[in-house]
Amino acid sequence: MKHFYERHLPHYIVEGYAYFINARLHGSLPKKVIDNLKQTYDRKVELISSIKNNAKKHEAYLALKWEYFTEFDMELHTHKKSPVWLANDSIAQLVKEALHYRDNKDFNLIAYTIMSNHIHLVIFPFLEKIASESEYKNKYPLGGLLASFKKYTALKANKILNRSGAFWQHESYDHVVRDNDELLRIVKYVLNNPVKAGLVDDYNKYKWNYYNPKYL
Repeated sequence: MKHFYERHLPHYIVEGYAYFINARLHGSLPKKVIDNLKQTYDRKVELISSIKNNAKKHEAYLALKWEYFTEFDMELHTHKKSPVWLANDSIAQLVKEALHYRDNKDFNLIAYTIMSNHIHLVIFPFLEKIASESEYKNKYPLGGLLASFKKYTALKANKILNRSGAFWQHESYDHVVRDNDELLRIVKYVLNNPVKAGLVDDYNKYKWNYYNPKYL
């Protein structure tokens, strides 16, 4: 089963695959930064569209999508005025518990890291199951699952912070993991996020890292 949906970015939802997901806090990047990244991305898509060989075109597009994501991620690490609500241990614990609560119910949890203004998540979603439940009806399954997770954690986090308003940015990044080699590469990328940010010198030392060893 394959679905396609679009809000600001295209998303392909394919049954039987793992997914790499990034969700960030509302206001974590200014519109100017996002617009610049998107303009560069769109220019490169135009160049890729002229490639005649379909296989090469597909590989070029996948490489560009990863390039766009890593540049976006770097901006999240370096932007100084971003909200850092996830650096609050109580909120990070809330997000951790919400992810583990859904493990073996809505998805198999493979790996995650909780950073100060965003999270990286790798899951194997049970798309047919979550699509059949009333909570996700009339939505694409993965989008519905993320919306439910964000809604729950946002309500709880805002109570902890004694604030109101948007907590998560509506748009999330998701990427279909094509094979085991890519899964290993992505899990390593996720776990090394706090190392890259200079928070620890070994990903095993970071409190808000998790991986399921049966997938590695």
